Amino acid sequence: MRDDQLTLAQLLERMRAENPAITTASEMPTPLQQRLLQYEEQPWFIKALVGFGAWLGSWLFIAFALGVSLMASDGGYIALGLLFIGGATVLSRVVDHLFVNQVALATSMAGQLMLGFGLEEMNLVDDVEGILATLILVNLALIPLFADRAHRFLSILFICVATAILLYIYKQQALIPFAPPLLAAGFAWLTLNDSQSGLRRYEALTSPLAAGMIVAALGWSLLSAVYVLPDLLDDFVFYPNPWISTLGIAAVLIWSLWRVLTPVFGEDKRAPAVLIATVLIAAVTAHNAPGLTAACLALVVGVAQRRTFYIGLGVVFLSVFLTAYFYGIEISLLAKSVSLVATGAVLIGVRKLLDRIGVEEEASS
Repeated sequence: MRDDQLTLAQLLERMRAENPAITTASEMPTPLQQRLLQYEEQPWFIKALVGFGAWLGSWLFIAFALGVSLMASDGGYIALGLLFIGGATVLSRVVDHLFVNQVALATSMAGQLMLGFGLEEMNLVDDVEGILATLILVNLALIPLFADRAHRFLSILFICVATAILLYIYKQQALIPFAPPLLAAGFAWLTLNDSQSGLRRYEALTSPLAAGMIVAALGWSLLSAVYVLPDLLDDFVFYPNPWISTLGIAAVLIWSLWRVLTPVFGEDKRAPAVLIATVLIAAVTAHNAPGLTAACLALVVGVAQRRTFYIGLGVVFLSVFLTAYFYGIEISLLAKSVSLVATGAVLIGVRKLLDRIGVEEEASS
């Protein structure tokens, strides 16, 4: 299980309680006082106002920059776009502050829009495809360079959305079902291995990547719930062979369950085996609804790692996919009932088994 994280101020208070000889914050050196003040927990509405002010200020500055005479020359948008992206990247690595981080995020997003528009204006790329491909490469480079979790998360989402659009433009929908399992596998591997010392050092990079991957996997799976568009277009398959995604995500879910439960049950493999068999039943009976297994994966990993974001994500998307599956797919009510019962059994079983994990951990500690 993942340990609860402490802020720097909370850690200081705990150390002071265990060792009264530690001085108070006001008597500490000025750099440490500034560090404590920077990471002091603020109310959510203060953070929201700071973020809103940063975005508003940065967009006003960008609007001013768009009005300068540089725009009259060829390549002006490209120059400003690259300048904003580079400046925002440097700013994100030099200063670690809520307001500055939001300014850098807004500036980078605006710079990417300017870059794409400038490439189109100068005919350096062909239509939408070239712009999307260029921005995909830019975001791939910014993931390790831009030191901001939100930016890395948004970069993953943009790359996935742009890739889906390109696949539809080039009529390569046959590749779409392979994307959710790959994203789900990356999410499970990064999240369940985050306690390893090798990955712990890169938590600021792996955590937003994992979050972006599971959201993107759920978004790709949501495409399988679109049943109207194929009927409106001739000879057009919106999401071909969804069973590929279902079986792939089910394999990732089975690996995750085995990874979480094996240390608890040891040589006794009966409970994990029963749960895995239930997952297979749910995957086979609901092979046209890959979102069900993807939402279950988010719930399992979220509960196992005590990540409220993943738990909430799994609950919301599970409700969406259950509704879409029950009312949208043209299969018999018996098959729907079996798959829904199996999905519920998986969730109940995971909840019971993880409760047992928590009891054993408390007993051992």
